[in-house]
Amino acid sequence: MILRRLGHLAARFAAVALLSGGPADYLAKHAAAPGVRYLGLYGLQEIRDGHVCVDPRLEAAHPAAIAAQQDLRDCAAVGDSGAYREDKQYGVAIHTRRVADAPGWTAPIDEAPWQVAERHGLNVVLGKLVWELRPAVRSNKGEAVRRIINESNARSVVVVIVDRPPGLQEFLRRLLA
Repeated sequence: MILRRLGHLAARFAAVALLSGGPADYLAKHAAAPGVRYLGLYGLQEIRDGHVCVDPRLEAAHPAAIAAQQDLRDCAAVGDSGAYREDKQYGVAIHTRRVADAPGWTAPIDEAPWQVAERHGLNVVLGKLVWELRPAVRSNKGEAVRRIINESNARSVVVVIVDRPPGLQEFLRRLLA
């Protein structure tokens, strides 16, 4: 029901797009509707004709991301602390939310992502108890929205940004109720 309504919106407006920091294929899998654009990784991925298209700058950095994942997999401080290492398609994150003695491990863990990032030409993005290593490719949701507007020749726009997958389903439910 929700996805059919999303398809109706796509038929009525110059552009309807779902944009996420997560992978584009997740959006397409969980909210597939005709005429909707699916942009992931802050606009660096897009589903086109059923295929994931990746910004060439991001694709070029893929080997560095894989190497960084391996380096952090082998890092004693990350492994011994019990930190969660999240291998992402084009990066890697270290989460310490569930580390028993997070303050005691912060300094040893903090060294690893910076060293690995420098070795492989990646950026470190700090979050709350997380270090994320990403390719040095600039993109954000605002730039992706501007691209959608420019490509669709839309005169006005409504933007809703949903950061978490459950938020996407809730947004669609409320919007299309």
